[in-house]
Amino acid sequence: AIIPDFADFQNQVLQLEAFSDQARKLPSTRCVTHRDYHLGNVLIATDGRVYGIDFENNAEDEALRDVMTLLFDFATRWRGDQRFGQLQQAAKRFWRSYGDQRTAPEVLEHFQRFAALNAWSNLANRDMRDPFRQAKLNWLKQLSARALNLAG
Repeated sequence: AIIPDFADFQNQVLQLEAFSDQARKLPSTRCVTHRDYHLGNVLIATDGRVYGIDFENNAEDEALRDVMTLLFDFATRWRGDQRFGQLQQAAKRFWRSYGDQRTAPEVLEHFQRFAALNAWSNLANRDMRDPFRQAKLNWLKQLSARALNLAG
């Protein structure tokens, strides 16, 4: 498999490995999660209510898995001026309503970086000339290197 920008990927893996000891054994809440949460599985009713659909993959997991997969999908489809700070604010609001208040910030950061690297590695052998994939790679690079502050 050929992972795009492998040297950058490898550097981020090494940084995650060094950070892992800080996150190990800190509190993290598991719950029933969707496990395939993306914009195609979100419906918005005419009254503004938001509904999740397609729960065939639900299982006990970290709530952050759902937050990250939805944010990855959202970020790669975001048109116009794409600012990390705006994604930060959206992520914080979503985490406040979907996540928990007990998971340690170091665990959130570790999971975010791991999820971004996992999604980055899944771009292996894909045609990176596709603008959608290029946008996804750019966001994944940022999310693997720079923590979203979801706590607080």
